[in-house]
Amino acid sequence: MHKIFPTLFPMCYNADVGNKSWEKDNKISKCEEVIQEIGKEGLSLRLNKCEVEYMMVPLYKRMILEAADAYNICLSILASQRFGIKSFLEETVLSSEFVEIDKNITYVGTKEEPLAIRLFMASSRTFRRERDGEFSSGNCEVRDLYNMTVFPKFVWVCGITTRILYQKDQAMGEIIIDATSSADAKMDSFIIIHYPNVICRRMPEEFNEGRESVFESIEEWKPFASFHGNLREYNAKS
Repeated sequence: MHKIFPTLFPMCYNADVGNKSWEKDNKISKCEEVIQEIGKEGLSLRLNKCEVEYMMVPLYKRMILEAADAYNICLSILASQRFGIKSFLEETVLSSEFVEIDKNITYVGTKEEPLAIRLFMASSRTFRRERDGEFSSGNCEVRDLYNMTVFPKFVWVCGITTRILYQKDQAMGEIIIDATSSADAKMDSFIIIHYPNVICRRMPEEFNEGRESVFESIEEWKPFASFHGNLREYNAKS
């Protein structure tokens, strides 16, 4: 198993927060995770300058996989001998355009250049629609493979990037896992593992028949925009 040094980057959410008086309109407040510096452990969730300790979020009744389990599964995939990203970055001939964007790309996953990841949940309908548009320019092969893959109703997605690409709001890959699967499935819950110039897809029949999943080479590939389709902008009511 490879040793991977990940950094979890903050995400922003829009939360509907009601006033004390039921007669007043609800206000839309911005809830965001705050991290002091890259590499430092611990995140704090802030809402209206207050620290949030607990938050209740209703989920689809068949969504079994919790965020902590999804996070651990994604880390296991990234560091595994079979599916890990480091071996692919070492073996794949990266485009000069990609290397020009981030000259430290070959060192990603080390202590000096930690891998940056962003875990989020999305409905497969919204995710596929956004990715279909994003991949239409420069990643047509990836778009076609995504469209040929069977998705459950909801998915956990682990966006993979570097500190340089994160500043440009770009990603260099993503791991998509079934949000309706059990944590006991572990790495078998993945649907797609997408790295630079390679992609691995898992179809339902492969899981049922115990067939091994293999990576497919991608000739046409480039970094792509990070997904924000499940984060909509709202204007607070006055």
